[in-house]
Amino acid sequence: MESPLADEVVLNGVNASGMSSRRGQYLLSLSATELEQIAGRRQRYSKTQREILDARRQQLEEDRLALEFGRDENNLAEAGWGIIFPSNGRDVPAIRDALKVLLDWRREQAGGLFKELSGDDGYRPGDTADRYMSRHGASPGTVDPTRLPYYLLIVGDVDEIPFRFQYELDATYLVGRIHFGSIVEYVRYARSVVAAEQGGLRLPRRAVFFGTAHAGDRATELSSELLVQPLSSQLTTKRPDWTVERVSPAASRSPRAPGRSPRSWHPWRHEEARGRARCAAARGRAGLRVRWPREVDQVP
Repeated sequence: MESPLADEVVLNGVNASGMSSRRGQYLLSLSATELEQIAGRRQRYSKTQREILDARRQQLEEDRLALEFGRDENNLAEAGWGIIFPSNGRDVPAIRDALKVLLDWRREQAGGLFKELSGDDGYRPGDTADRYMSRHGASPGTVDPTRLPYYLLIVGDVDEIPFRFQYELDATYLVGRIHFGSIVEYVRYARSVVAAEQGGLRLPRRAVFFGTAHAGDRATELSSELLVQPLSSQLTTKRPDWTVERVSPAASRSPRAPGRSPRSWHPWRHEEARGRARCAAARGRAGLRVRWPREVDQVP
């Protein structure tokens, strides 16, 4: 069956400008031909960066990771673990203290391959992945975790450490990111991760997929059909030990109760969307959220 994406690509977003003749229409929609023309324009990545990405793609296709031969990527004592802070980041000392229980645990797991990269060792404004690796004696390709650990956690928002740096670095390393709005949330995150890994928590393995599909709204129809439904089906097949539920598009719609603003409605508070892992896709919203248990939410 031909994909519905063949003729038109619709990006999520509605033109809300009162002065525009396109008010209420899609903010941007492209034909397949227009998208192809855009994709064919001059690349912003350098030749070196494209070579790195091509090598990483080949490694993934061959089911082979970039870690130095003979090292176990599932053992932090062999693969290493590091955390990257912005060199001029806001509240870095307070955030580090909030993550102390997690950093202590990772130091115990990784031993000499644990690295806390802050200050001059952290991300500096304008850094590229190449420049950052070079400063630490590392280079693209096979990872030597004695220079930079294979697992890297970035701490900070995109104003402090941009996505471009993260994705370029991810071509060689396994990179994640956290950023919370308060110190308390960092504490909760650290405690939750450590408690779960040390066996102190027994959470039910339940995932809920949640996506709207408004009639005549191409973006939400496509996200429901081509994102939410396939993801829930794949998880059901690949993880039979999980209870996987998919909230129907009709049940995913914002309630229109008299006197209640749709703006106050939130998918995470929907009764049918209660789960330890929840994926929501709706107008202006798409994401995966893991619910941290209440048992570790109590912060002195």
